[in-house]
Amino acid sequence: MDEFSGRAAIVGLGYSKLERRSPRPLAHFAREAAEAAVADAGLTVDDIDGLGTIPNIAAYGNTGDLEGIDIVTVPNMARMLGRERGIRWHVQTPGLCPDTIMTAAAAVASGACTYALVWRAVNVPKGRYSDFSRAKAYGDDQFRAPYGFTMPAAWQSVALRKYMHDHGSTREDMAAFVVQNRENTQLNPKAYWHGTPLTAQDYLDAPMVADPFCLYDCDIPVDGCVAVVLADAERARSLRNPPAYITGHAQTTWPTRGGFTDSEHMW
Repeated sequence: MDEFSGRAAIVGLGYSKLERRSPRPLAHFAREAAEAAVADAGLTVDDIDGLGTIPNIAAYGNTGDLEGIDIVTVPNMARMLGRERGIRWHVQTPGLCPDTIMTAAAAVASGACTYALVWRAVNVPKGRYSDFSRAKAYGDDQFRAPYGFTMPAAWQSVALRKYMHDHGSTREDMAAFVVQNRENTQLNPKAYWHGTPLTAQDYLDAPMVADPFCLYDCDIPVDGCVAVVLADAERARSLRNPPAYITGHAQTTWPTRGGFTDSEHMW
């Protein structure tokens, strides 16, 4: 990352509304966030010549892969913005949003494109968030699926239980952490939980999902999108907003990361 440190910046940020089980197709959320990010940067869609996203689905079971309904790919966004012929660089990366942002940072810093728009749009339809629907389980699943060990809350609950055992932590300690997070949410008017406080007793009384993980330890599935615009450092200095320079990036993984179930690395 050293060769690109400080050579790219985020210059625009846009959010869509966050809605739970929305009847609107995901493309509406993506376009709303994209246009807001471009406007925030003081640009027009005609200035955008780079596109990047993470189109993989967010949930399991009920989520489909219909273009514009469940996912929003680069071709879909290009059509919505009227930029089918104006894109010089694009990428669709699997995994997490930082991967695409860092790839876009390298693109604008190297001159592959002038302004890159990166978005993440998520659709979580009504239904079970993590559902193993097959009649038989094979491979590693035979040791997980029969016991409900098929969702992130279950995987992480094992690590949390080990942490609590080793350090003497309690659910009351977790309550303090979660309540503080909800208080922080009140500082962001765009947050889904803005205006809805949470008490420690609310947390302790919440339904258990995977002991010791309760309902309020988990994220809430919502439909929405966030987008950013990136530019190289020189152009960023001449735009509307103070640039948020990208100076570094780091991440890690391990060979069996796929299911987050490798105890050696989780603990």
